[in-house]
Amino acid sequence: MSSAYKPIWVILAVLCGAAAVAIVPKLTEKKELVVWGDNFPKALEAGKARSKPVLVYVTASWCGPCQEMKRSTLTDERVAAAIRDHFEAVKMDLDANRELAARLGASAIPFFAILNSEGNVVRSQVGYMSADQMLGWLKG
Repeated sequence: MSSAYKPIWVILAVLCGAAAVAIVPKLTEKKELVVWGDNFPKALEAGKARSKPVLVYVTASWCGPCQEMKRSTLTDERVAAAIRDHFEAVKMDLDANRELAARLGASAIPFFAILNSEGNVVRSQVGYMSADQMLGWLKG
């Protein structure tokens, strides 16, 4: 190989390494297992019709603890099953739903609230929860 091509190979090697560092974590990242609705009024209707409380999750793309829960807690099969079996689940973006979030008492995020059939908050939780903590909180 001539010395004129060495800089090109070095650049290609660096670019391939950078691409691998960017892509591999995405390929190995666990996927969130909880199936969230995105329509609060419909979740309330469905909860009432199915005699299930509504679990509201207020989050934002810029929230570090929310993103960590997405990668850990919400990828846990036990958490997904508990939510699926016992709640109507709805996720709301804080930035798009500030008034509703405030009405529910979301002073910080991540914020979770369990609502009764009347739409009243029965209990709520602010902050990161591990899978075990969330399971305990869901059970009340």
